[in-house]
Amino acid sequence: MPTIEEIDSDEEEKPQPKEPIGDFNSIMQKAAEMKGAQLKEKRREWEAAPEWYKNTMSHERQGEVMESRKKSFEERIELAEKNKVEGNQFYTDGKFKKALDAYVKSIAAFRYFAREEKGEMIRQVFEDETLNGEEKMRAHALLVSAFLNTAQCCIKARMPLDGVFACDQALRIDPQNAKAYYRRGIAQIAGEDTSTSLEKGVKDLTRAYQLSPDDPAIKAALKQHGQELAEQTRKDKKVFGGMFNNGELYSRAEQERIQKNMPLDPKNADPALQDEDLKRRAKAAGIDLDDPKVRAKLEKQYEARREAEMREKAKEMGIDLEDP
Repeated sequence: MPTIEEIDSDEEEKPQPKEPIGDFNSIMQKAAEMKGAQLKEKRREWEAAPEWYKNTMSHERQGEVMESRKKSFEERIELAEKNKVEGNQFYTDGKFKKALDAYVKSIAAFRYFAREEKGEMIRQVFEDETLNGEEKMRAHALLVSAFLNTAQCCIKARMPLDGVFACDQALRIDPQNAKAYYRRGIAQIAGEDTSTSLEKGVKDLTRAYQLSPDDPAIKAALKQHGQELAEQTRKDKKVFGGMFNNGELYSRAEQERIQKNMPLDPKNADPALQDEDLKRRAKAAGIDLDDPKVRAKLEKQYEARREAEMREKAKEMGIDLEDP
C-alpha cells in the first residue's frame, strides 16, 4: 500500500483556475458605458428644462416644501394645494412671475430636481410614482393641474416654449388630457412664426377636439387656426406651383404621393436647418425639394434669372452683352 508521502510525490500539482480577465474587463467597460449613458441622459434632462422647472431644486434642502416631504401625505398635498391656490390668485391679479413661483412650489412637493448624494450630478425625482392607490391619483391630479396652470401662465408671460414643456409634463402623467393638448397647441402657435409651428399647433388642437368635442374654447381655436393653416397651405401651393409652372415637373399622381407621404412631425428633423420649414411647405404643395430633378430645375432658373439681371444692369451702363 503506498504511503502518504508516495501519493503526494506522485501526484502532479493541479493548475490554479485563471481569472477571466478579458470577460471582467468587458463587463466593466459595458458598465461604464451604461453609467455614462445614464449620466448623459440626466444632463440632457437638466439642460432641456426651463428655468422655472430647474428652480424646483431650490426647495431641495430648506423651506416649507422640503419640510413637507418629511410629513404625512395629507400635510404635503395640503401645502401643495395651498401654493396652487395662491398661484391662481397671482395669475388673476396679472402677477405672472409670482404665480409661476407659486405653481413651482406646488409641483416641487412631488416632482423636482435634486443633486446626487455624491458628486454634482443632478437627477429628476418623481415622488408621486412611489405612492399607491388614491394617494397616487390625488398627487397626479394636483400635478396635472399645476403643470397646466404653469403653461397658461407661461403663455401669458410670453414664454410659450416654456408652456409647451409644462404641457409635455402634464401629458406624461395623463396622455388623454384634452386641456393639455389645447394649451400645448396654443403655445406651439405662439412660439415660432413658421408653418411648422402652425401645423404642430393645429395637430394638437385637433387632438384636443377629438377628446373634448363640446369644449367651446377648443372648437373656436381649432376653427381659427385651422383656417390660418389652410390659407397658408393655399399660398404655398400658389407660390410653389407657380415656381414649377403649375406642377409640370410632377404628374398629379406624383404630387399626391408626395403630399400623402409627408411626415407631419418628423422625429429626426434637425430644427436648426434653416430650409426645413421651406421643404415641408414645398412638400405640402406637392414639390420635393430633395429631388435631384427639382434642384436641377431650381439651379437652371436661378442661373437664367441671374443672367437676365446682369444683362439689365449692363444695359443701364450702356453695354449690350448680346452684341457679338
